[in-house]
Amino acid sequence: MTSALTPRWAIDTERETDGALAQTLTLFLVGAKCPFRCVYCDLGDAMIDGATPVGSLPNQIRLGIAAAQADCHTIKLYNASNLFEKRALPSVDDATIAQLVSGYERIVVECHPRLIGERMERFADALLGTLEVAMGLETVHPDALPQLQKAMTLSDYDRAAGRIDKHGCTHRAFVLIGAPFVPPEASLEWTVKTASYAAGRGARVISLIPLRPRVGSTVPMFAPSLAEVEQALERSLQVAPEAVVQVDPWGLSRLSACPSCSQARQERIVHMNLSGAVEPPVRCPRCAENQ
Repeated sequence: MTSALTPRWAIDTERETDGALAQTLTLFLVGAKCPFRCVYCDLGDAMIDGATPVGSLPNQIRLGIAAAQADCHTIKLYNASNLFEKRALPSVDDATIAQLVSGYERIVVECHPRLIGERMERFADALLGTLEVAMGLETVHPDALPQLQKAMTLSDYDRAAGRIDKHGCTHRAFVLIGAPFVPPEASLEWTVKTASYAAGRGARVISLIPLRPRVGSTVPMFAPSLAEVEQALERSLQVAPEAVVQVDPWGLSRLSACPSCSQARQERIVHMNLSGAVEPPVRCPRCAENQ
């Protein structure tokens, strides 16, 4: 990996808790692989072996912001790992990164709940904007969570959420739709329970992520259908009205659906993401879903 690598980036629109819409710049940074080996996660495949070189992430952020040339409210520094883990980000680069993102009102980073501590607090104190930490909650199913190899308990998540809040920061939770080891017939129920749990711990944003089965995995994994994603979003909006509940739209087109209504269902999900309200159901003459 070269320190001059320009990261992939995307500009999206996200709903705020007050209903306003804000532009968000996401930088997909390349660095050290996550030390946790969650059975469902494929994000580390494009990362590097060994520690992230000093200066690499600041250079990527600088180049990414310049390439995007966008006036955004929020910036997400997503590195498929944990920003406050020493191999993922050398601590000497913290101050430089804080300066680079000084023009943003909200700075979102990824981190495992067990790594939330003093370094997160120091980084937040160096920012002009508000720090938001994205943490993977995935599922609160008591049998499934230990099998995901996250090395995390609900107590770890609760502690991290409480510390983030106490320091004046916010957090967002990642929740899987179709988490491995959750019985398929109970998947929707546990997705909604997990969203409710995250809201109860103060999550400002709850991002529902349809499971992407890993190729070659020995763990049974099944991607949800578009109809199941719609139902998860509908019900999660209802149990977490104070939070911004949204579906990660990446890869929705790959989920199984009737070819006649697939596009309409994707558009409905995007509309609900932005409105925060349950939209009228899709009526399709070729399938029985939502009839």
